[in-house]
Amino acid sequence: MQWLSLLICCGFVLAITDGTVFLERGSRGIVPCPLVKSREISRKNVDAMFWYYGSTSDTSLLIWYSLGRVAPLPNGIPEGVYDIDNEFSLVIQNVTASNEGSYFWKLKPHLVIEEGQVEVCVKVSPRRPYPTVIGCNQDHDADTCEMRVRHDSTVHNLTCVMEQVKPAVELRWIHLFWGGKTELKASTSVWPEVLPAYTGASLRNNTFSTSASVQVTTVDGDHEVFVCKAKGVVVGKGARMRVRITKAHHTTVSHEEVQTDNPGSSLRTNTYSTSASVQVPAVDSQEACTCKATGVEGKNQRIIVRLTKTHYIQSSNNLGSTLVWADEVSPTANKPAQNRPTIPEILLGIVLIFAFIVIAGLIRLVYVQRKYIKFNRARERRPNYEMQAAV
Repeated sequence: MQWLSLLICCGFVLAITDGTVFLERGSRGIVPCPLVKSREISRKNVDAMFWYYGSTSDTSLLIWYSLGRVAPLPNGIPEGVYDIDNEFSLVIQNVTASNEGSYFWKLKPHLVIEEGQVEVCVKVSPRRPYPTVIGCNQDHDADTCEMRVRHDSTVHNLTCVMEQVKPAVELRWIHLFWGGKTELKASTSVWPEVLPAYTGASLRNNTFSTSASVQVTTVDGDHEVFVCKAKGVVVGKGARMRVRITKAHHTTVSHEEVQTDNPGSSLRTNTYSTSASVQVPAVDSQEACTCKATGVEGKNQRIIVRLTKTHYIQSSNNLGSTLVWADEVSPTANKPAQNRPTIPEILLGIVLIFAFIVIAGLIRLVYVQRKYIKFNRARERRPNYEMQAAV
């Protein structure tokens, strides 16, 4: 019997040891049998397979395979919790924290019984596959962000974090420069995450968060580049965040806000205000400038300023008298309507057309009525003429 001596701690200390399997919490987990996986024993030669948890006693038996089928689960284990696949691996349908520990297996190829042990640790992968740098605005690329600093500052604090993972990751800071790179000495800390018991928190409970802070000095002016790299079981080889440090425009001024003790001012205490000034020549009658703000709150924070010229009117004709200045609206607003009819004019036109139609109809009616009267009179006279002719 071949035993694997493993000394690991699943969680706080990073340990990747041969014979250790990391399963994702909340997912379907596979615990392989090393002899079958390495093809030391062919699958067709396996007569029976037994999987245990904690020890090889009968009460620790989880599931077993014999004579071409998986036997009913022993020891009162509900159906569907465990299974054995075609590779004789143990299948855990839903991995939880309780599945962490030592698993033992017994394999019977014909008349020989092989035994072994597999150590299982439960892992929790990060929500994003790269670290987060505090105060750095994410760029178009997912693993790149930009940090804007004052134009007159040369020393900056960078803090990189990766939260709620298991096992904890290792974070490093690297300075990239033309022709090479250098690793910086960072101050790191790791702390456990114990979340309140509410729906959805179980997958992130009892995990770890890591932060790495470094103080850097920018000497090359604009566009300094630093990289925060993450290393661990739950991240890939390319888990990093590239930070570009750019200096703000020289007209931008930031100052710390210290509020008074008035009620309601506690939310704005120890905050910062930023101002930006610029001088622009106004050529046309109307100019438009846009002030954009970038920061933690997001993108597309802006305000559009329209510049319009103002006319001044002198209200006195006497020399030495007081002048009164009055602001007028924009010259564009005072321009004539360029012969475009207004709504009242359109309505008046419609009324006039309707009145013309009514008057024309009345005239036509009077004309027809007069013709009708003349016709009737002529008809009444006609019989008298005929009688006189007969006499």
